[in-house]
Amino acid sequence: MLRSRRRTRVLAAILVGAALTVAAAHPGVARPALASSTARPVSTAAAWHVEDLGAPVPNLGYAKVVGAVSLQDGPASDPRPYMFNVINDALWVMSPVAGSWRWTARGAPPVSRIRGSVGVIKFLDQSTSIERAYVFVYTDDGHLWGNWWDGSRWAWTDIGTPGGTTVSAPVGAVAVQTAPGSQAVPYIYVIGADGHLWWSRKNNTGQWTWTDQGVPAGVTLHRLADPVGAVNLRLSPTQPDLPQVFVLDVQGNLWRHGFDGLTWRWFGHGSPQPSYNAHGVGLVAVQNGPNAASRPEAFIGVNGQVLELTWYNDAWTWSTHSSSGTTHVRHAGTIAVQDGWDTQQRPYVFSCDLEGGPLRTNWWTGAQWVWSVQAGTDAAGLDPSCGDAVALPNRFTGTRYPYVFYWSRQQPMRLMLTWWG
Repeated sequence: MLRSRRRTRVLAAILVGAALTVAAAHPGVARPALASSTARPVSTAAAWHVEDLGAPVPNLGYAKVVGAVSLQDGPASDPRPYMFNVINDALWVMSPVAGSWRWTARGAPPVSRIRGSVGVIKFLDQSTSIERAYVFVYTDDGHLWGNWWDGSRWAWTDIGTPGGTTVSAPVGAVAVQTAPGSQAVPYIYVIGADGHLWWSRKNNTGQWTWTDQGVPAGVTLHRLADPVGAVNLRLSPTQPDLPQVFVLDVQGNLWRHGFDGLTWRWFGHGSPQPSYNAHGVGLVAVQNGPNAASRPEAFIGVNGQVLELTWYNDAWTWSTHSSSGTTHVRHAGTIAVQDGWDTQQRPYVFSCDLEGGPLRTNWWTGAQWVWSVQAGTDAAGLDPSCGDAVALPNRFTGTRYPYVFYWSRQQPMRLMLTWWG
């Protein structure tokens, strides 16, 4: 009971933004100076591998990253990684099929050209016990579109536009369980052409609705910056999800729009290095144990620097990580790695340089943040993202190890994979 009450107080404090501290390191923990390293980030019994996955079409013109996700075909099946991309105006997915990697075409919205991606989520189809992917993009006419499995085929759904405006910039998407054991519902967040944060979801009748979440007073949200994202927080496995949305303003300050179980609220978290050049690098929820409350880890890039906002010792805390060794750090995936059922999860931030070059990993060893260069990788300098990562769970051991998809700088342009195992 005492443990349960403690978890309740901790999560409640996170949700209401109890205290904001701007510091160079977590209080109460001696965190050594960050350093470059080639040390292996996970179990020494395994190693990093690099695979060439090719491209679905010859003479590929361009590619836009949508996102990566792991899916199970049932409780007794092994999770498999899926990587979604927009290639030459059409949606494509790379996934393992019958023991080999395969490209599958998903087509395109029938009306307008895909302008950008909002994200990909997974949810459990409770009627079949199969995990499904739901992909969200927006088009040149400002409409939000979803691509999903309707029971017999992959279909496109026009979710429309926010009331009185259009979709201007992506924020993120999450699958939310509003009650324990309930069917997860997609929550999609975008910034409208009116500068407001908008939220779209399905109501109880299956219709898509839009809700204006507004904007902090006197603040202009940054529509040109790479998005930070949306994430679920949860008190315990038997509690509902509490979605949290992180966005930047034009001064480079970080804002959170969170649901505390009763209402939506805005919280300002500032920045240790406010800059118009600030952009999102990643966002992930991390647990200290299988039944522990989750906490958010948000990562911001300013040129080659990474800044981290997290909840630690009952306070929101900023940490400034050492330089990534790149000129313009860009997102390539942020995940929570785990070494077994009862171990703490550890955040991993994969990044690339806007000018191209090897992938770099910023990871938490359990004692310090360390940078390492992913040997054998050469990523293209795509904006806003050169790739994405997924922590692939092992249903027998409880491990969650990285699979990182990225687009190669080498010509002809093709999708690459680096993974740990």
